[in-house]
Amino acid sequence: MCRKKVSRRNFLKYLTYGTCGAAIHKGFLPGFSSQVLAAPTQRAAVNDALLYVINLGGGATYNMYPIYHSAWRDKNPIISLSEAESLPFNAEQGFHPSLSYFKQLFDDGDLALINEVGFPNDIFSRSHSTAAQMWMKASGNPMGAVTAGWMNTLSCQMSGFYAAVSLAGSDPIVQGGCPGTRALESLSSLNGSSFLYSTDETTWLNMQRTAFNNGTSASSASSQAAVSTSISNMEAAAEAIQDATQADPPNVGVNPPNNDYRDAAKLTMANNVLGTQAFYLEHGGFDTHSNQRNSLPGNLANVNQGVRYLAEVNKALGLWDRTIILVTSEFARTFENSSQGDDHGHIHPMAIMGGRVNGRQVTAAPTNQKIASTSGSYLTSPAVDTRNVIAQVIAAMGYSAAPVIQDSGYDTTNLSLFL
Repeated sequence: MCRKKVSRRNFLKYLTYGTCGAAIHKGFLPGFSSQVLAAPTQRAAVNDALLYVINLGGGATYNMYPIYHSAWRDKNPIISLSEAESLPFNAEQGFHPSLSYFKQLFDDGDLALINEVGFPNDIFSRSHSTAAQMWMKASGNPMGAVTAGWMNTLSCQMSGFYAAVSLAGSDPIVQGGCPGTRALESLSSLNGSSFLYSTDETTWLNMQRTAFNNGTSASSASSQAAVSTSISNMEAAAEAIQDATQADPPNVGVNPPNNDYRDAAKLTMANNVLGTQAFYLEHGGFDTHSNQRNSLPGNLANVNQGVRYLAEVNKALGLWDRTIILVTSEFARTFENSSQGDDHGHIHPMAIMGGRVNGRQVTAAPTNQKIASTSGSYLTSPAVDTRNVIAQVIAAMGYSAAPVIQDSGYDTTNLSLFL
């Protein structure tokens, strides 16, 4: 069937009829509550910011940003890199050779490297699942009262219908009750069946869809009509999104490492229609328990290529000063193990990039003394609280961190991350 071109007006009509305004969302979805969408609440350091969060699933090893101290080399005799093998930016630290674009951005003053990030020693976790829940919910107690991811909660302060989009599935960072967050499948195969606010709501509607199509729904005729209308209009809205993202990003001389990055660029170009301000992407393969020297270069090359693609596309579109790219993970890795790899650790490095980023080494690499005196296999005692970095990114976008990060008592030292 031929797609019709969809105007912004008609697109918004699809969204209103198919989601927020539909009877199904007013009365039938369990746990659904209306959220008020608002403009930025404070002066933004990055006007009309576009935030791209890139997760390195498995752990951000410090060999991404090699430490040259003698104690580090002694504890990582095979997997660590020397100055000659890497891309140094000072006498104590540099970039892995696969992160050449990171080094270029650092030299341009557009990349801030934050060392020793994590949660306090008394609450951190070395479990992949728990540690991921902690940073994705910006909470030291992610299994307690805090149930929503911080990107989802942040989207409640944004005005776009698709304010935050995950291109990596329904991870905790995008789960929650704010209606502006979507976990989308590939744009090329997008349809209305995987298209709602949260995993629970999508599952519920799919059950209703199946029952309705099979003629076994026990709901009333009016409820059946509401479900039918909602299904029909969500399919139309999915088609409208595909139409809104038909244009190809500019050719910047580099191909994205996967379709998620191309989709992020297309959604960025459709910002005036979709209103997307926050994007979540992910790279797996960083759980390097063995043979890290061989696996790390290829994995980092993909990250480097993805960041380069996003940055160069946004530069070509004149959006670099609106761009914030955050590269992070659930934790760092241990010192070298007997399999020439590393295991689950604690404090880790973060990189933040963009035209308004105050590029530099924000906090020093772990000192030689700290590394040498560590009795266990991994570094602890963070210099920077994970929640503080997230809070300062949110503030730079002009939004309030208070409703997003519900923990209290964490360190809020100003890191001067933005110009």
